[in-house]
Amino acid sequence: MKMSAEDDKKRDVKHWTDSEKRYLGESWGNVPIDDICRELGRSRQSVDCQAVRMRLSFNKTIENNLLMVALISRFVRPEWFSPDRQFFRLTRINQKRWWKLYRGEDRITDEELVRLFEALNVDHSRFFELRQKQILFKKQRENDE
Repeated sequence: MKMSAEDDKKRDVKHWTDSEKRYLGESWGNVPIDDICRELGRSRQSVDCQAVRMRLSFNKTIENNLLMVALISRFVRPEWFSPDRQFFRLTRINQKRWWKLYRGEDRITDEELVRLFEALNVDHSRFFELRQKQILFKKQRENDE
């Protein structure tokens, strides 16, 4: 059931502004959550819920997220892609694993990436191009260290 504007007033709902969302996205992982709450004038629960809505990760993330690269190659705005049951069945990736991969908390395997491209109807040559970029990126990092 959708809440009306009157219901929002009764509950004293404070909607998130674009600038608040931008600050949260930029500060997440760099600024302690208590400081973010204080700066935004919001409760911890409110900040945590908005972080989940924005799909911000609580965990350490990988630097070269091939899943996001694959989604960007297919969609203009990957955050608008919403996987359904059929997608999970085709890719053989469960929901928990999907969101770990999406947030960059885990690396996608080659087999998962191939199935992802098949489910998204993306050319396989794009897979090899992305895989090559990942290898070059890894070599660059090793050379920098």
